[in-house]
Amino acid sequence: MIQNTGLWTKQHFSRAFATDIRRKRRIVRIAEMMARLPGKSIPQFCETKYDIKATYELLKHPESTPNALQRGHRILTQKTIQNSPGVYLLIEDSSDIIFSGRRQIQGLGPVGEADSVLKGFLLHTVLAVKYPPQSSSVDKHGKRLPVEIIGIADQQYHVREAVKKARKSRQFVTRDRESDLWLNSQKNIGKRLENDNIKWISVCDRGADIYEYMIDSSNNNRNYIVRAKHDRILVPNTSNSKSLFEHARNMPESGTFELELRSRPGQTARTVVLSLSYGTVEIRAPQRPGSRAGSLASIKSTVVRVVEKNPASDDFLEWILLTDLNVNNFNEAYQIAEWYSSRWIIEDYHKALKSGMKIEELQLDTQHSLFAAISIMAVVALRLVELREIIRLRSTAPSSELGLDELELLILEKISKKKLKTVKEVGMVIGRLGGHIGRNSDGMPGMTTLWKGYIRLKDMFEGARLMKLQI
Repeated sequence: MIQNTGLWTKQHFSRAFATDIRRKRRIVRIAEMMARLPGKSIPQFCETKYDIKATYELLKHPESTPNALQRGHRILTQKTIQNSPGVYLLIEDSSDIIFSGRRQIQGLGPVGEADSVLKGFLLHTVLAVKYPPQSSSVDKHGKRLPVEIIGIADQQYHVREAVKKARKSRQFVTRDRESDLWLNSQKNIGKRLENDNIKWISVCDRGADIYEYMIDSSNNNRNYIVRAKHDRILVPNTSNSKSLFEHARNMPESGTFELELRSRPGQTARTVVLSLSYGTVEIRAPQRPGSRAGSLASIKSTVVRVVEKNPASDDFLEWILLTDLNVNNFNEAYQIAEWYSSRWIIEDYHKALKSGMKIEELQLDTQHSLFAAISIMAVVALRLVELREIIRLRSTAPSSELGLDELELLILEKISKKKLKTVKEVGMVIGRLGGHIGRNSDGMPGMTTLWKGYIRLKDMFEGARLMKLQI
């Protein structure tokens, strides 16, 4: 449930690290103002001139690091995934945060392609979500199942360094350095405690196709689902194929299912029929500097291939997924594919940060202040993603389950001119504020529409709250 803004900010930020109790209170105050008016600039969400000055001072303070500011939130996340029974997906990915066309910000580095002049940093996040309990049959509805957003399990802020070579060409430091982000997240989150009722599954795109990452997953009592990037060599005599991709593409089809694909540049959203196959492989370990050839252990892995059936163009969907989970039938292979499809949540999270919270429009001059502001906004942005998931998870629940303020519900009822009884009805009115027409064929509003409506609702709420204070 999305909590009342004041209660939520106290729960997630009251345990932020600060040696002065006044700064700790200021952190909670800033988070509450950000949550009340998401996407607004610092001068816009602050209520007084004193708030503006105090916010800038807090962001500049040496103790205001992302780890310190997110401390309370991460403690809550860790407590939930360690102690509450369920299947938790640790969805991990990086996103370029770009600041262009503005005055230079101290401490940023190159982003994008090797010859890019854009400045920014790499934000590497692990989102913990709880997957809903599964029924005994496979659901082939084509839509990703909604999940419960738990929180940020780890977040790293990485600035690339540019190295200059002959002819003054520019390229970034080697990929091995950025691969440390994935390995560091394993260390930062730590081990899952022994509990048969709790499962952790790291769900990652191709950036995590790293030998050490897969080895570390087992050492940390978690499973992994990683989309293969490298056509790895298989151990001789373990397969009729020499390489991973050849083996995967020769596996027999186990069955088909439908999946709704989101829109992307050059391609509209569509529902496709996908072919599913699975098998086992033994991957030869890579040779690392300082180790003898053959001294590292090979990896025995399940491979699940998902490929678009009868594609209309050469740009078709294909996932070759590596996992240490056992797969013995179509239903279990489908479950791997469905868990991996939940990875799109982190793409929505990045969109919520950039389009919803507008972190790339922050008017700050230093890396330190920028990282401090974004680390608070990064937690607030979860509320935008959580809104869509709760509406889907608890659509028939009473409207109070959405956790909106009583005044916010009253505003929505005034707009709809009726009593809103369920979470779905509230979600539809929020969607209408964001531009959703609400025809029967339209279905539920998407996340972008919901957050536009939610932000507009927050503006209305703030105006009504201020009017109420004056009366």
